Amino acid sequence: MKFLKALTILLIPLALCACATSQQILLDANTPTSICQTGDTIQIILPENPTTGYVWKIAKDGSPALKFENQIYQQNSTAKNICGAGGTVLFTFRAVDSGNAEVALTLGRPWEDNVSQSKIFKISVQ
Repeated sequence: MKFLKALTILLIPLALCACATSQQILLDANTPTSICQTGDTIQIILPENPTTGYVWKIAKDGSPALKFENQIYQQNSTAKNICGAGGTVLFTFRAVDSGNAEVALTLGRPWEDNVSQSKIFKISVQ
């Protein structure tokens, strides 16, 4: 939880420095919906521990309204150098066209067919 607060504090100045017409929107499991404008950046942050084999993957990428840009994993700063410690994964999308977008993410092991969890994020691009 402290990591999410720290990440939010770090992202606020970036959002303020961005072009006045472009925003950076942060979504998580507790905030699965948002309204944004074309050109905005949408970031989805979720807890992840790839050392267990369980990783989040994109099942539905929100196209054509959204374009996937990248995915970054960050180990929890309080657990640095601890074998098996978890962290967070950050998915970044760009709003490229108006419309309703749905991003579906699934948590599972790549070598197994079953899904442990799934999260759906709904974004309205105006």
